[in-house]
Amino acid sequence: MALDITEIALLEYTGPQGNIPFENAMSAELTRDYPRNAVKTMNRSRRAIAFQSGVPDFSISTTVKEERVLSGATVDWLQAANTNEVFSIVVEHGINGRREIFQSCVITAVSHSYDAEGDASLDVTISSTNAAIIP
Repeated sequence: MALDITEIALLEYTGPQGNIPFENAMSAELTRDYPRNAVKTMNRSRRAIAFQSGVPDFSISTTVKEERVLSGATVDWLQAANTNEVFSIVVEHGINGRREIFQSCVITAVSHSYDAEGDASLDVTISSTNAAIIP
């Protein structure tokens, strides 16, 4: 019998609306962009000799179910986007796995999507300026 290993990521919002886990998230994508460019200099071998590092960029794209019944246990993403809330998101990779915190997060885009069954969902894009691993 083969052993199946499933990677689980648990996300939690921490901000002005409180500490709220992403219970209605259907998918999440974490992107870390580390811009590096080759430094081209005038040398005899005509090749780049070093790399220049830019400012890292962190973003999270998530799709959440749009709840018809407004309860206190979900994040109001439209309110957070309209009021320019600054919040943090904690991501736990796997069960008892590495925890990572994305600080100074802001919402850059919110879009509605609907499918054939009539289910509504929100696609939320979040940008962060700092990420750190929690020991």
